[in-house]
Amino acid sequence: MVWVVSVIFILYFIFLGLIYWGWKKVIIPNVATVHSRISVVIAVRNEAANIGALLKDLSLQFYQNFEVIVVDDHSTDGTKEIVAANPSSFLRYELNNGQGKKDAITTGIAKASGEIIVTTDGDCRVPPRWLETIAGNFSHGVNLLAGPVRMSSGDSLKDKIQSIEFASLIGSGASLIVWGLPTMCNGANLAYRRRVFYDVNGFAGNDHIASGDDEFLMRKIHALAPGSIRFLKNEDATVSTLPQPTVGELMNQRIRWASKWRSNAYLPAKAVAVLVFVTQLVSIAAYVLVPFYPLILALLFLRFLIEGLILRSFTSFLQVKMSILQLAVVQLVYPFYVVCIAILSFLSAYSWKGRMHIRK
Repeated sequence: MVWVVSVIFILYFIFLGLIYWGWKKVIIPNVATVHSRISVVIAVRNEAANIGALLKDLSLQFYQNFEVIVVDDHSTDGTKEIVAANPSSFLRYELNNGQGKKDAITTGIAKASGEIIVTTDGDCRVPPRWLETIAGNFSHGVNLLAGPVRMSSGDSLKDKIQSIEFASLIGSGASLIVWGLPTMCNGANLAYRRRVFYDVNGFAGNDHIASGDDEFLMRKIHALAPGSIRFLKNEDATVSTLPQPTVGELMNQRIRWASKWRSNAYLPAKAVAVLVFVTQLVSIAAYVLVPFYPLILALLFLRFLIEGLILRSFTSFLQVKMSILQLAVVQLVYPFYVVCIAILSFLSAYSWKGRMHIRK
């Protein structure tokens, strides 16, 4: 058993080395002066509490050649009224032609006039140079920009843990993009050419899956034009989002994210998912075996050290505060959390935005 643990950990350490090296290779770009028309498409459902703040941020953008299309996915709260209370020449409200986020985005793109589509979520906040930075980095040969997303952490340990874990996903996704292996990105900060969306036939082929409007599309674009995807490592392009307020909502969100891996045909993404899952499973076994095998204790310590250094690099860029205690809690609990989410994603239905999604 000790040799199985050792081999898995060594493979995981090699993967972590690639992640760290990839993150260091991400170049902070210079913003060029461009005037491309941008269409910001915001798919919303029951975001009356948050959408007003985002629309205020958009009204303060330095970049002026843009429009905002809010596509309402049949909200049951006062989302429509909040949007109507923010009249602006750049803002339009549309009702989703179908149901779900992918249909909402498709509806918005069909109404868009911009050559660049930018998506974010109704509970996000964006900095004033967000669109300027995005537009200035759509150089020749770039079809998609994956932007950084910071989870604004509250004071509770639950929120702090969410923000650290979220930073690990953003940083790992950026690193793999650098290596030409686009596996993860976040639709809260994503930009792509409108024509390319239609070139890859939009979300066709995965439109039956509730999540994955970001990652599946990114991989389709990568398959069409390898090397045309970039990560935008720039503070002026960093979007902020909110942590899930309850443990139940957090679990539902993560199960929704994990559920798309069953339909993932992209080999690198599958390999990463399997390696991470197996490593966490082996880590749980390692906790039990530590009293009997000093080598396993050394491997666990090395894992904590390497992960900690990488997480510190990610959280530093995203300006997420992280104490040693919070880091230790994340690292100790994470194996149980990953295994639990993985199992539930295969066995359990989940609720999201007032809709129940049944495993198919």
